[in-house]
This record gives sequence, C-alpha cells and structure tokens, in this order.
Amino acid sequence: MYGLIGATQSRQQLARAKYDLEHATVRAPTDGVVQQLALRSGARVAALTLQAVMVFVDTSRAKISVPIHQNCLRHVRAGQAAEITFKLHPGKTYAANVLGVSGTTSGGQVRSSGIVEDLSAIEKRDDPYQVVLELADDRITENDFPGGAIGNAAIYTDSTKFTHVIRKVMVRMQTWVNCLW
Repeated sequence: MYGLIGATQSRQQLARAKYDLEHATVRAPTDGVVQQLALRSGARVAALTLQAVMVFVDTSRAKISVPIHQNCLRHVRAGQAAEITFKLHPGKTYAANVLGVSGTTSGGQVRSSGIVEDLSAIEKRDDPYQVVLELADDRITENDFPGGAIGNAAIYTDSTKFTHVIRKVMVRMQTWVNCLW
C-alpha cells in the first residue's frame, strides 16, 4: 500500500517539476535581440510583472516611422515614393515607399483612471502622426541601423509634383551637411 502512495507522489512531483521547467523557460515571440537583461537564474517572475526583466527588440518587423503633421497628412497615400537620409549614413540617400499611416498618436490615448480627462490641452497640441515607410533600396535594410536612428524623409505626393525636384535637391544637400557634423 505504501509503495502505491509513494509512486503516486513521485508522479505528482515529476509532473510538477516538468510544469515548473516548462514555465521557467523564456522564449522570444519573434526574431529579435535582447538589449538589456535583468533576468538571472533563480529570479522569480510573476505573470503580472511590475518591472520588465528584459528589453526585447523585434527585428523581424522593423519599419521606418516618420512624423508628419495633420495638415500634410491629407496628401499622403500608401505606395507613394519617398526618400530617406540618416545622420548615421551621411552623404547617402535611400529610396523608400509609403506603407501607410500609424493608427493613432499619443494624444489619442487616455489613461484608465476612473476620472474623465480634460482633453483641452491635447486639442491645442499638434502632435504629428507617424507615416510608416519601407525601404526600397537594396543597399540597406531596416535592420542595418539601430532603433531610434534619426534623419530626414521626403514623401513625394501627387499634389505637389512641381516641387519634387527642389525637394530632392534639398534632401541631398541636407545629407551632405550631415558629413560636416
């Protein structure tokens, strides 16, 4: 009788150990890079964490986000040509295409607090929307530069075709200025 109880307890302990091991493994949801790691062997991480134990950067879906104000946004459409320059790569201009416009801005978000927020301050701000660009240049990919890399972008819309040549010259002049700094 005791052997039957001991075998049952052993199976339960084994099942619990397998469960603990399965839930002690950290798996990345996509291809990416861990930038900062505070997780150590033996550290306890709860399902509802109040502090992140690592910073994970998803490199499988890197896109370029360009701020644009609302009054210019009305001319932007998916598929339009664009050019990008980066301070990281002075003297170089890269071809890109507009993928679309990000769905919201920081002003479109409110905190869940149980209090009705005063939105008058948000109404007065002109927070830019984010236009998402995709590189169309074989010399570089979105993963060839760090997140947060800054530069300039020009979107060539249908409404201002007569200014495209001037803007292309300005973009190239600006990227050569980056060589001096």
